[in-house]
Amino acid sequence: MERIQAQAAKLGELLFDPQTAKVYQTFLALTWQILKELALLLWLVICSVFVFGAWLGEVALTAGYKVRAWANVRATALPNQRTKWPRLDRH
Repeated sequence: MERIQAQAAKLGELLFDPQTAKVYQTFLALTWQILKELALLLWLVICSVFVFGAWLGEVALTAGYKVRAWANVRATALPNQRTKWPRLDRH
């Protein structure tokens, strides 16, 4: 029983030491600052992904419209030209 009381007294001294409170306050302040910076970084990454997605979607739509316009021009060309596709190899 004396051993338990001695251990409880030792723990009480550690818990109620002014330096312990100061260390925990510093720890909590630093942890809170790290969490805020991490949240800001995650928010910026999420926003960047949305902006990149919007840009990529716009590029894809523009490319699609250009291909459709090119296909429409090819479809309305003279009948003998419609079957001749441009050669991609350069001989």
